[in-house]
Amino acid sequence: MKIKLAEIVMGVTFIGIGIMGMEEKELFHYDVPIPFPDIFSTLCFTVGIMWLVGPAIIRSRKRNKD
Repeated sequence: MKIKLAEIVMGVTFIGIGIMGMEEKELFHYDVPIPFPDIFSTLCFTVGIMWLVGPAIIRSRKRNKD
């Protein structure tokens, strides 16, 4: 299974953002508060996991059809 460097970087970035924001009461982006910081952090973490796993699943299905 070949995974691209950009996919790894983006997945790890989203996972890091999600983990760092999990314990925060308030999150800000350029001094603008982010509503529902716990949902935002969980969503970032989930997107990071799917960013790493999703392409592998898609590529394996494509390879099995050939």
